[in-house]
Amino acid sequence: MAHLADAELVVGWRLRSILSAPGAPIAAYDQDAWASHGQYAKRDPRKSLERFRILREANLELIKSLSPEQRKQFGLHSERGEESIERLTMLIAGHDINHLEQIQRILAKKR
Repeated sequence: MAHLADAELVVGWRLRSILSAPGAPIAAYDQDAWASHGQYAKRDPRKSLERFRILREANLELIKSLSPEQRKQFGLHSERGEESIERLTMLIAGHDINHLEQIQRILAKKR
């Protein structure tokens, strides 16, 4: 959950960077380093879930307000190249599903 919350923070920054300066560079980040230095294992999952929910709500509100032209704007990801707001939106949706399924598998093993 901590990873999802931080990833949503990154997505929000990327969306806003692209909108304010189309073609802006989008830096990759080391999610394992963030997990280690951010002490994800010690974080309260409920608080991380609430942080994720709040950030996602804000990002969805922004995305819904965009025109079709704005959704086509892109930044230049340091590893993946051109990444439009449309593509970023699809990536975050799939990212969540993947991790939610992982969480379900982990919880099922503990039962």
